[in-house]
Amino acid sequence: MSKATRARPARAEDYEHFVRLVSELGVDDPIPSAERWAVALMPDTIMLERGGVVCAYVYAQTLESIGYVRHLVVAPEARRRGLGRLAMETIAARLRDAGCREWCLNVLHDNRTAIALYRRCGMEIAYRTTVLRLPWDEVDRLPLLEDGDDVASIEPGEDAELEAAFELPGGLLARLRRLEDQVLLRVRSGEKPVAVARFNPEYPGCFPFRAQTLGAARALLEGVRVFAPPEVDWIQLVIENDTTLADALVELDAEIKHQIVHMRGEVPSASRFPNI
Repeated sequence: MSKATRARPARAEDYEHFVRLVSELGVDDPIPSAERWAVALMPDTIMLERGGVVCAYVYAQTLESIGYVRHLVVAPEARRRGLGRLAMETIAARLRDAGCREWCLNVLHDNRTAIALYRRCGMEIAYRTTVLRLPWDEVDRLPLLEDGDDVASIEPGEDAELEAAFELPGGLLARLRRLEDQVLLRVRSGEKPVAVARFNPEYPGCFPFRAQTLGAARALLEGVRVFAPPEVDWIQLVIENDTTLADALVELDAEIKHQIVHMRGEVPSASRFPNI
């Protein structure tokens, strides 16, 4: 690593660098405003400079016992120079200091270079994810929830139960609740939780979106639609580790936008971090 390379916390004026680099993720999500970036992303973002020029950034959230690496982007002209490794090493140190034992991330399934890097950092593929866009008009073709439904906002006292039921990272729902304009909904059939989602009207889309049955998915989508912008005739859904649900939605003319793999592993100690 060159002495001219350094990692530092992001600052408000780094927004222009974020905008320049975020498109390299290869997805077409809307870019957050400078105000939203400063509140929701900047506190958890590290900028990497080489020769005084920002050429990479990494955005990672610290949850209860797991670190979630949300973005890692290196400018095309700065690749193959160790910046990806430096970003992961920097985040690993931060996560260890925060008491996280595991870390995880999502990456496009065909990004072989990134997957190889993450494997060298101790991660392996845990499951596959499909990102799709479903026309709102198709929701009525899903079956109804047989035992009725109870769709409501998620109360803080429900967080632990729902995170356990749907294998969500501990602390995720509390963190999402702190963001402005986000909608957290769950569906119960009787006393049993059968679906949960975070809806972001800005996209508009849901991530996470977990439903145990097609009927539960319909109930959740109907609940979310109340908050959706009326001028957009689709919703984007991130379907994690559920090929049955993803396939059923594709049959309803949902458009597959991306195929992703979720990777996770133990956070390596400083002495065990690979020399890559």
